[in-house]
Amino acid sequence: DSLSLKECSVSLINAFKPGLECLRDNSRKFTDPVLLVSGDADLYVVPQDAIDFYRQTNSTDNSLRLYSGIGHFLMNEEKGDVVTKDIVDWLRRRF
Repeated sequence: DSLSLKECSVSLINAFKPGLECLRDNSRKFTDPVLLVSGDADLYVVPQDAIDFYRQTNSTDNSLRLYSGIGHFLMNEEKGDVVTKDIVDWLRRRF
C-alpha cells in the first residue's frame, strides 16, 4: 500500500503518550461497550496495552480479540477478513 506509513519519527510516537496516559488514568470510568482488537505481530502497538485496558475498564460489555500472526494493519493483513468478520459480528449483536 503506497499510502502506508513506512517510517515515523520519535515525536510522532511521543504524540500518543498523553492519550495513552488519559486512557490509563480514566479506564475505570469507561463503561461503554468496547471491542479491543490486536495482532500479536504488531510492531507499533503492543498487544499488552489492549489486554491491560480490557482488564481495567468497568464496561460490562467488553470484548478482546487477539489475533495470532497478524500485525498492526489488522484488516489489511493476509488473515484480515477474519478480523473484519469479527468486528462486523460484534457490531451486529449490539446494533
